[in-house]
Amino acid sequence: MSPPAPPSPLARFIAGLTDTSTWTGAGMLLVGLLTFVGLAAGIGPSTLASGLPVLRWDDEFADMGGRLVRLADDRPATPVVWLVGSSATREALSSPQELTQAIERAGGPALAVEVLAAGGLYPEEALAALDHAPIQQGDLVIAEVSPRNLALPASQVQQLLDSPRLPLDGETLDRFAADHGLRPHRRVRGSHLLSFPNFWAARVGTVVHLWTGAPRVEFHLAHRVPPPDPKRWDQLIARVAGWGTRCTENADLHVDTYAALADRVTTAGARLALLDAPRNPEVLTRLGEDGARDRDTCQDRIQALASTLSVPRWEPAQSAALQGREFIDHAHVVAPAGRVRFTHHVATSIAQMLAAQP
Repeated sequence: MSPPAPPSPLARFIAGLTDTSTWTGAGMLLVGLLTFVGLAAGIGPSTLASGLPVLRWDDEFADMGGRLVRLADDRPATPVVWLVGSSATREALSSPQELTQAIERAGGPALAVEVLAAGGLYPEEALAALDHAPIQQGDLVIAEVSPRNLALPASQVQQLLDSPRLPLDGETLDRFAADHGLRPHRRVRGSHLLSFPNFWAARVGTVVHLWTGAPRVEFHLAHRVPPPDPKRWDQLIARVAGWGTRCTENADLHVDTYAALADRVTTAGARLALLDAPRNPEVLTRLGEDGARDRDTCQDRIQALASTLSVPRWEPAQSAALQGREFIDHAHVVAPAGRVRFTHHVATSIAQMLAAQP
């Protein structure tokens, strides 16, 4: 009988992993720990700026975080219009470039447009984003408002603070949270990875982007959403009605968020305007009596907010007469013609505001 073949290198490696001595096991644990510490020390804002953590074409918060870090080091030389909001506002725009051109056609100055928008972005997340935006004197910040933005219960705001979707520190948001009985986001000094573990844990596999390159996040994402079926339409109508109801219960907290946002903007020497998020008008006609009443109450609250802050409130979806057929669902415009009209009305409002600037 011939002697057995010697084990392959792979077999010896596996055997070493599964049949280790105490010292070998301790050594492996130490190497693993040192590797983890090395990763924790190496991950930071510069990693975000590289774009490598972007998971796929719709990883909006990772993309926004990277852009904010890059802009802090290399903001445009011209004044900047910072438009911060949810996907509803972004989808209604043709593009940042076309908004820039439309502002000039409307008689406005040459400037740059930065759209800081992500799906479901709440005002507290907008505050964190603007904490990192290199806002300067002469800039204009346009903050999206809507009943949805005033509807989130404090318990869910706390969840956003505990597990931020935007992995950036926000001193203004920290102060706001502490002043309103909420826990500021807990950080581990010197470790971005341990400060935002949930964000980074979901992106372990993006190390392959070192070789493959990271995907590019698209500006328009709504065209990838299938049209709702009848059951889904009923759910979306109920969602919009629920925003109005919860807004009447939770608006106070978020009104204070907008006040903190306004302080951040004016302290930087910039100006602020509020912009209503687009909503499908056909959905609004189907809210029912209670839903319509609550929505109207919340809209009055938004108008009072604009008056208190002494800032303009724009409603470009109404000015552009967006039609239900131009939306894919309750909130997202997909028709190119609708986007062109919406962009034109936003640009006209910007140009007029800047022309009146003292």
